[in-house]
Amino acid sequence: MTSNIGRRRAAAMQQDAQAYSSRRREIVEAAARLFRRKGYASTSFNDIAEELGTDRATIYYYVASKKELLLEAVREAVEGVAKGALAIRKSEATPPEKLRRVIEALLNSYSDNYPNQFVYIQEGMAVDKEQDKDLFKFGKLYEKCVVEILQEGIADGSFRPDGDAKVLMYGILGALNWTHRWMNPQGRLSAKEIAALFSAVFLEGLVPRAPPPETLKDREPSKAAKASRTSATRKSAEAAGSAKARSRRAAASTLRPPKPSASN
Repeated sequence: MTSNIGRRRAAAMQQDAQAYSSRRREIVEAAARLFRRKGYASTSFNDIAEELGTDRATIYYYVASKKELLLEAVREAVEGVAKGALAIRKSEATPPEKLRRVIEALLNSYSDNYPNQFVYIQEGMAVDKEQDKDLFKFGKLYEKCVVEILQEGIADGSFRPDGDAKVLMYGILGALNWTHRWMNPQGRLSAKEIAALFSAVFLEGLVPRAPPPETLKDREPSKAAKASRTSATRKSAEAAGSAKARSRRAAASTLRPPKPSASN
């Protein structure tokens, strides 16, 4: 059964859909700012009304609940990032280039949709499917795309073979998502510059390491090895000299005539 306020919303949409949608969007954006600043649990309809310079009843004219505001605030950005990651994963780019694009797309979205997408991370919606199953599904799609890009890179030798794709994905997304604690779109570095820095760090760590080339120094024996070989050579020479001396004495003894015995 539709409530009276629900009927009024429907009627307003029919009368001037553009104006109604525009005002509703203003309310969603104001709510997102407050969710970011105060947290979802600590934000009330009164807070949102005060932020907009209106009253609580007016807010209800456009939305039915605070949860509706939260979901609308984050849905578009989360869905866009997930679908973007899927397109990147299906592209013909190399795995390192795909990973770079995915990282850049996510951080650009955090900046372009600030603070809405940060609210999604801040409120744990990425890990709680009970809040909204569709949003949870999009989050899992994004994770799946990153894992498959990493697996592709490991398989073709672009990335080091000893990495576990799922663990690597959690490490990369953990670092990217933590930016909700410190990144400011108006700050010293742009989202693109931060993405380039993160990409360089992650890709540098994932690239297989070739064994270092052998140098002349590597081929030269160490002082200890030289000393050991010198000592061994000296001992060998001494042993050979002793053997020769013994041989000469033995030969001389054999050739020397016996002493005459004393006569009686």
